[in-house]
Amino acid sequence: MNRWTREALRGKRVTVMGLGLFGGGTAATRFLVSHGAHVIVTDQRDAPALRESIAALGDLPAGSVEYHLGGHDLADFTNVDVVVANPAVAPSSPYLQAARQAGVAITSEFELFVHLCTARDVVAITGTNGKTTTTTLIGQVLTESRPRVFVGGNLGRSLLESLAVIEPDDTVVLEVSSFQLEALDAPIGWPRVAVVTNLSPDHLDRHGTMESYGAAKRRIVERMTSECTAVLNASDRWTAPFSKATQAEVRWYSSSDPVEYRRSIRGGEPWLEEHRAGHIEPLIPTAEIQVPGEFQLANVLAAAAATRALGVPATKFREVARNFRGVAHRLQRLEAVGGVEVFDNAVSTVPESTISALSALTGPLRWIAGGKSKQLDLEELVTTAKRRVRHVYAYGAAANELAAAATRVGLPVSTFGRLSEAFAACLADARQGETVLYSPAFPSYDQYRNFTERGAEFLRLVEAARQGLPRGEASASGA
Repeated sequence: MNRWTREALRGKRVTVMGLGLFGGGTAATRFLVSHGAHVIVTDQRDAPALRESIAALGDLPAGSVEYHLGGHDLADFTNVDVVVANPAVAPSSPYLQAARQAGVAITSEFELFVHLCTARDVVAITGTNGKTTTTTLIGQVLTESRPRVFVGGNLGRSLLESLAVIEPDDTVVLEVSSFQLEALDAPIGWPRVAVVTNLSPDHLDRHGTMESYGAAKRRIVERMTSECTAVLNASDRWTAPFSKATQAEVRWYSSSDPVEYRRSIRGGEPWLEEHRAGHIEPLIPTAEIQVPGEFQLANVLAAAAATRALGVPATKFREVARNFRGVAHRLQRLEAVGGVEVFDNAVSTVPESTISALSALTGPLRWIAGGKSKQLDLEELVTTAKRRVRHVYAYGAAANELAAAATRVGLPVSTFGRLSEAFAACLADARQGETVLYSPAFPSYDQYRNFTERGAEFLRLVEAARQGLPRGEASASGA
């Protein structure tokens, strides 16, 4: 039974817990007001910190929203009908516990969308690493193959405000986080296609253990039926067992194992291929894939499996995939600076994604990393770096932790307070023919609101360095 309907919200007192800075809270507020709810917005942050989000709601009718900012009032959770909680708020929050005890319904912006969206074909993608790249590629392939496609979710765009125009024959592509999945009460048969890229230790401060983290991710396949398709990574020990938790048809992919969607040799050249029902369908030569790294082959295979499950011809997939240049801040090649290659992997918040980036690049590297410490095991990270990196430039709250790990394996390292200082030192040391890799390996929250903000600063630093070069030298570097 559908838990939420538009009619169920009309006239209700609804608390939006966490206006936030990424659009989910503003989308939820706007949606609720448009459906006749009386809305209270509460956030631990004060009005100056939330000024951009508040300004985005400035056109709502006067008196339609009450703002209770700078802290939470228990009455806003016990004397209302519904609480719409930001995914960043853990289910164990004492305010949410009080709401449950008072019999108040609890939901999220994402759950409202899942229940109210009428599109029959919904593709949902989750995982620790690669989900945004995979989501973006799937979105581009489907956009080139179908009349109307909506892409959003955890990658930065709430689709809640698009509900009014999404129709049953449309296609929706969603990136989904463990926070969004953790408390999701999904309808039976949701989603039509699910993709799980991989799992590695992340958000354990929220989930506690890998088992709990995996259980949150597994929810993406648990309500699927035999009419659905689950695309699973056969090479990932945490996600492969998800096949036992779903009734969906499972399509396996791997860049290293001989499963349905795999890498093979065709005409003496490596290709990505589909092997199904006794038939081999060539997808794309690996030489045509423009995003660097072994791990990106797996992302491309996952996108192929998902889009093929929706009937996209292999020729159309190749046409789009061969022109796919990746996603900003995800091991994206920038214009060179004075003959020095620069790669932006600001999305990296865990060691595993930086290990993948280090392994993807060739040639001598100078590596900039740092951020908020999560007290994770750094041994594999620095051991991998020792084989590839000439010097580490560690910055931020995690600088000393990373420096200590690097020193243990004999990897040269310098520490800095801020990214700008680390970048300046790195660029001063770098020589033509070397590569600068910005791959933080830690969360951004010590100095930035999110990885996008720190990525934007890195881009500004790179552009400023390029503009500071003499014209001839800049031209020689690929300007």
